[in-house]
Amino acid sequence: MKKQILIGLSVLLFILLFYNQGLGVNVAVFAIALLGFTAHKYPTIYHTAKGRFLITAVLMTSLSFAWLPDFSSFFALMVSMTLLRMYAADSRLNWLFAPAVLIVNSFSVVYRVFLRNRWIEGDFKLKNQYALKLLMYVVIPLIFISGFVVIYTSNSDYLSHIVSSIHWEFDIWSLLVYVILGICISFVYWDCWILETIQSNNLKWKSTFDRNSHSKLPNTIAVVDLDLQRRSGEITLLLLNVFLGVFLVFYNYEQFFEANVGGNLSAQTHQGVNSLILSIVMAIGLLLFYFKGSFNFDLKTKRLKVLAYTWIVLNAIMVVSTAIKNLEYVMEWGLTYKRLGVFVFLALSIIGLLYTYWKIKGQKTNFYLFDRMCIAFYVCLLVCGIFNWSALITRYNLNFDKIDWDYLRGIDSGNEFLLLDYAQQKNIDTGQYGIDIKNLIYSVTQQQRKDVRSMGLYYQTVDLATTYREPINADIDQEDSSAVTDDRPIE
Repeated sequence: MKKQILIGLSVLLFILLFYNQGLGVNVAVFAIALLGFTAHKYPTIYHTAKGRFLITAVLMTSLSFAWLPDFSSFFALMVSMTLLRMYAADSRLNWLFAPAVLIVNSFSVVYRVFLRNRWIEGDFKLKNQYALKLLMYVVIPLIFISGFVVIYTSNSDYLSHIVSSIHWEFDIWSLLVYVILGICISFVYWDCWILETIQSNNLKWKSTFDRNSHSKLPNTIAVVDLDLQRRSGEITLLLLNVFLGVFLVFYNYEQFFEANVGGNLSAQTHQGVNSLILSIVMAIGLLLFYFKGSFNFDLKTKRLKVLAYTWIVLNAIMVVSTAIKNLEYVMEWGLTYKRLGVFVFLALSIIGLLYTYWKIKGQKTNFYLFDRMCIAFYVCLLVCGIFNWSALITRYNLNFDKIDWDYLRGIDSGNEFLLLDYAQQKNIDTGQYGIDIKNLIYSVTQQQRKDVRSMGLYYQTVDLATTYREPINADIDQEDSSAVTDDRPIE
């Protein structure tokens, strides 16, 4: 299938799915359609493990967004689609260049759409007479008539009144916006333009050194010989290990042996995370500074490597200590997105330290570490985008004696049914709780009334009218039934 046909089909599908609609099932349908078109045009992506992984990632994130539309699943889907299209265009291109490719394509689409030779494949002459007649007799006249109608009606009140009195099935200006947006998105996706600068740098950035040219590798510091660099590294890492060891002793004593007073638990956890961030960044940056170029193959760096491994282990101990403290925080005060984020950061920190160890031990390039961490971040993004973390947080917190109802109610989406179940079981129906329950019912009802294209399937799984409205105290509905039946939200 030629590129111009794919662009046309994508634009048409975009308009049908998104015109005057929100985001929901339509995003998943559009993404899966693009996936099908991509697999048809580039069948070789099936033949590699990386291609099959990206196809699976697109399918999983699409279904996740169709089930519960939220930002994390949408972002994971967009990243997966970008990586899939880039991989189909050039399977050798590293994922680290994906942001650059996306930015270049997005900002240059207005220019590239006029470069006919870039996106029109094959012979552009219309040999089918029916298609030619349709274009000449229908499409082109409609385009010009539409343009002149807009011009004339905008300058004549009488004509404007006549046109506005006609009950159009669509808003021409709104439709025009969707057409332009569909064209931009389709061009960015199908006309994947990879700059020569990106391609040349992709060839230079490798995870391993060329073992036939070790002697040609540059020095870490050009003006300093290897002996001075080695001794400098040994002194630096020795002092840092001693200091970090002393710090860990005091840090763990303060965290686990001194009594916590009032809100100190929160402050101590945040302090530990901040210290860890600085320590990890400094640790990896320092090791990348020393172990690069010809220094990776210096035969006299055994002692320096031992100090480097010690530095990595001490930072890993700090990660574990912070994880235990954050777990204590969660057990004391419950789960939040920020506390889950701390666990995610700690997991990525351990992965970064492990890859740093393998980089030094395996004599890899610095690019190896960035490449592996890029993959780790992407896998983490997929995990965050696929699961309903709002439900996990709410289900965990509702088991506590002290429940932060305001926080749970403030979560954007994905926990409404759990809160309504809790309210039903505890018969919470007075004061502010009663208003919150009405707002939840109103919010879910609005979600269920959405068009099939923009709905979230999560909200269609329960018959809200029979399951929640009647069991909750009927007095609430009598006091202010507009909260449930009207189209106005409760303030």
